Amino acid sequence: MILLQPIAVIKHAYQDFWIYKRDYIKASVLFNLLRIAIISPILGFLGKQILKINGFDGITESTIFSLFKNPTSLALIALILLIFIFAIFFEFGLYFLYADHHDKYPLKFRQSLMKLLRKLRYFVSFQAVLFLIYFVLMIPLASIGLEGSFTSDLYIPHFITDELMKTTSGKLLYGASLALIFYVSMRLIYSIPYFVFNEKSTILGGINYSWQFTKRTLITTLLSLGGIVAIHSVITLLGIGLLFLPVMFIETVALPVAPYVSAICLTLIEVLLFVSFSMLQALFAEAIVTLLKNSEEIEHPISKTIYPTKHTRIVYPVIGIGLAIMTFFNYSYLTNNIYAPSTMIISHRGVTTDAIENTKSAIIAAKKEGADMVEIDVQQTKDRQFVLFHDDTLRRLGNSSKKISELTLEEVKQITLQEGNLKDKIPTLEDVLSLTDDLNMRLLIELKFEEEADGRNEAELINMLYDRDLLSRHYVQGLNQTQIESFEIGAPEVNTGYIVAFNLGSLPKTSADFMVMEEFSFNQNNLETAHKRQQQLFAWTINKQSLMRKYISMGADAIITDHPEQAQLIKQQLSENMSFTDRIKKYLDLR
Repeated sequence: MILLQPIAVIKHAYQDFWIYKRDYIKASVLFNLLRIAIISPILGFLGKQILKINGFDGITESTIFSLFKNPTSLALIALILLIFIFAIFFEFGLYFLYADHHDKYPLKFRQSLMKLLRKLRYFVSFQAVLFLIYFVLMIPLASIGLEGSFTSDLYIPHFITDELMKTTSGKLLYGASLALIFYVSMRLIYSIPYFVFNEKSTILGGINYSWQFTKRTLITTLLSLGGIVAIHSVITLLGIGLLFLPVMFIETVALPVAPYVSAICLTLIEVLLFVSFSMLQALFAEAIVTLLKNSEEIEHPISKTIYPTKHTRIVYPVIGIGLAIMTFFNYSYLTNNIYAPSTMIISHRGVTTDAIENTKSAIIAAKKEGADMVEIDVQQTKDRQFVLFHDDTLRRLGNSSKKISELTLEEVKQITLQEGNLKDKIPTLEDVLSLTDDLNMRLLIELKFEEEADGRNEAELINMLYDRDLLSRHYVQGLNQTQIESFEIGAPEVNTGYIVAFNLGSLPKTSADFMVMEEFSFNQNNLETAHKRQQQLFAWTINKQSLMRKYISMGADAIITDHPEQAQLIKQQLSENMSFTDRIKKYLDLR
């Protein structure tokens, strides 16, 4: 019996969407035009003003806190947040209004805009903070389809989740946190529709109502939304599969025609994905509004009154021209994407499938997997010897709260690293340099020791590389820009890199030879800017195959990954003469 109400909700959502599909698609198109033509340019302009006021080219993890010291930039940040939050609210609210207006009156986009703007007064108050918290809690629902145009690219950076997933306690913490946030977000899912529908409701009122309402409807809500996602995913995948069939067929019988058929099919797939995304948001809105109105709404017959659409003579030609332009660009992409990628594949702390990170075993494994280079972390002992180790303390791998800098080399040698069933010793940099000479493997050495006022530790590392005639062979990188630029001055033969964990705006200026950017901030503009400055740009940490394809195809100078063998295979595939079917698959992977 528990399945009967969710089934009825799902059926009602699909029926209602099908009748009013034009309204939903039109609303989605108009909102995206509003976002692209007005909202995004305003946010971009305000962001540039903040950079200009503070004299920054871009915002990094080392400069972000400086923004809050300037009252003007603080006011602009508040304005950006207000516009951003209201834009997110507007997109979600728009779908809920369209889901609610059926059987009542024809709803126009302008009417929706005015109705939602009347709620703006609640955002110019402390309640905006509540909505920001609510919005952060709702991010996990993006994974099941309830995401907005402004939130689709927001996620926890992969280098954070990758680190958490390396330990059992980290996995448990990550899993428990996600489960808790998902539970809270589901309990708050009715906050926006209640806030939108009730003229006098505050954001806090919507949150309180949703928390109470889901005490009795949580399971029904989960089953209804889960059912919609499952059905919708199957329909979308079947649609994409059917659109691949003409391409696969034409490649076997009439190859000269294949580029044209492929371009048309790719355009249709893009249209399908756009409609599918809009449809999923609409279906969620329909289901949530239906449940909010309780079961009596489910049993009522759906009105099939379809309000006449105006401006058809204008809309269809515009859509036709848009599709023609998309098809032209798709044809250009599909016929000009064969090249030989030059991206270096760098193993992140060595390969750790059967070895512990930053050990000789991990470096040997990286060589076997075809890595072009191995990234290692170097710290300095109490008696000024260089060893390989990543963490601030030995707690995770060495079962000790001590730091490397608190121990002598002899004490470090007594430590046994353990991860699961694996055991190993902490190697010295000197031993690793000898090993990589034998393996013919280059190193990307990350400086994990603090910069000294006299630059003594950098000088000691430079001398070690100089004595072995390795200054021009190995690369050196670090998070401390001053330290890396000092290293560059002391040893200009060394390829030096500045690590940027977070970046908004233009690339920071540095005299280093390359920059290493976390993939959350990596984009085509930053890559082009680096190349114009005669610098290289590396992406880290790239572990998903789709992201490997993305950054290798983009032309990143290097990717740092835990899986070099997979990355090399993808790099090889991208350099081969792929079929048009594979080219379309690659394009969809890059989206």
